Amino acid sequence: MVNYYCQIYITFSEVEEVKVSLVADQEIENYQKIRFHLKTKSSVDAVLEKEAEFNKIIRKTIPRGSRTHFVLTPQII
Repeated sequence: MVNYYCQIYITFSEVEEVKVSLVADQEIENYQKIRFHLKTKSSVDAVLEKEAEFNKIIRKTIPRGSRTHFVLTPQII
């Protein structure tokens, strides 16, 4: 989880805030993920580009089984 969190600050520019929370899917029993809610002042295009870069790095550094427990939700402010 620490690698995921740190990589957000390394990859994305103009990060205002990252909130970490536990989210659940009401339709799937016992299905929970750790959500990283990122607030940034970047443009939509920049966020999409950085999100692709972020996912590529995460795929290389965090095992697949662990990655499935995390979700990134960017918000442009």
